[in-house]
Amino acid sequence: MEWLGEVWRRLLFPFRRQQFDRDLEEEMRFHLEMQAQEVGPAAARRKFGNAALLLEDSRQAWGWAAAESWLADLRYAARALRKNPGFATVAVLTLALGIGATTAVFSVVHAVLLRPLPFRAPDRLAMVWETEEMWGDRGWCRSKTFREWERQSQSFERLAAFAGDGARMTVGDEPVTIVASKVSDAFFQVMGVQPALGRAFLPEDARPGAPKTTVLSYGFWQRLGGDPNLVGRTMQLDRDVLTVAGVMPKGFAFPAESELWFPLPDSRADDNGHYLRVVGRLKAGVSMSQARSEMQTVAARLRQANPAENSGIGANVVPLTEQIVGEARRALIVLMGAVACLLLIACANVANLLLVRATGRRREIALRLALGASRWRIVRCLLTESALLSLGGALAGVAAAHGLVRGFVALDPIHLPRIQEVAVDGPVLLFALAAALATGIVFGLAPALRVSRPDVGHG
Repeated sequence: MEWLGEVWRRLLFPFRRQQFDRDLEEEMRFHLEMQAQEVGPAAARRKFGNAALLLEDSRQAWGWAAAESWLADLRYAARALRKNPGFATVAVLTLALGIGATTAVFSVVHAVLLRPLPFRAPDRLAMVWETEEMWGDRGWCRSKTFREWERQSQSFERLAAFAGDGARMTVGDEPVTIVASKVSDAFFQVMGVQPALGRAFLPEDARPGAPKTTVLSYGFWQRLGGDPNLVGRTMQLDRDVLTVAGVMPKGFAFPAESELWFPLPDSRADDNGHYLRVVGRLKAGVSMSQARSEMQTVAARLRQANPAENSGIGANVVPLTEQIVGEARRALIVLMGAVACLLLIACANVANLLLVRATGRRREIALRLALGASRWRIVRCLLTESALLSLGGALAGVAAAHGLVRGFVALDPIHLPRIQEVAVDGPVLLFALAAALATGIVFGLAPALRVSRPDVGHG
């Protein structure tokens, strides 16, 4: 338990520092007086040693010497920057430009590429496509093909089909067009997201003659007033009367921007229309390549069973994340690289400013070295100044990033998926802090090492 007592004494030291100094000085004076009685005052002082050094060593043993030293450097750096506000302002604004642009682009990259999709185990979700020479490797399929995929595939827990559509309905007094999707009964189960209110579709909802039902998105439910008792009631959509089966949780929008979902009709007609898209959830332990190989085998069986309808048609399996963000990945990586270059240019400019400023501080640094300061202490002090500048740039940059992100989301110039999820949130702020610390080291280290050389006063 001795270490607990040691920690407790160190925690109390900053609040009892003056009392500690008085007690220690009194004890040292007592020992000096006792030795002076034996050998005389001068010999006692020589035997006792440097009282100031002993006092400092005792403070280090009882307190937090490293933290106190760093705080002293911080105060010194703040005074130095306050004496030169023009330099500090130019440096902070230069860094704010680089850090702000980098933070804004990272917020987009984080929301679109890095943040997991808002589904259960999204890495096990995949799109299943028909392949054909005319429409490539991501073609829609027929309902009959979908039923065969459901029946024969072993790699997926479940497959679900969906088809997008637009619908007109009256919201308040205004007729509006909304984005609606028809989905099979397993759709929400495959996505791993259940309604926040009510229920998902049941198989009987898709049967001919069954009452027409719908599931609402959270946003559309809010537009209708957000009444929790709306579930089970009816609403008018064009000429149809629909029963609201459920309301999806906030943030769920698949296919993209869907506001309503309807049951996909359980039609058994041998149609030739390619209008369905298929999503599936892989079984645990099954890889994408295994599922792709199996679906290609299933497609080969279908070609053999009915060559007239399935000639030249294969199957492809694509991870859902790649399907949603694949086309945007390259553009965002290029954009992130561009703003990283901008940040490096800002760092180089500030480093040059620091080098120019250092020429006026040669006497000061030479004097500190002559008085016994180590080169590391000088470097640490100068890096503390750089860190203050970078933190100031980060604060201004984050404020600028908020505005940049709002403008980017409103304009959506490159039509990104998941654009509404972009925000300057916790992970983005941590990135901005890390960028600030990294830039402080990048632009501050070289000038600090250069001006802290022992021969700096002779340049």
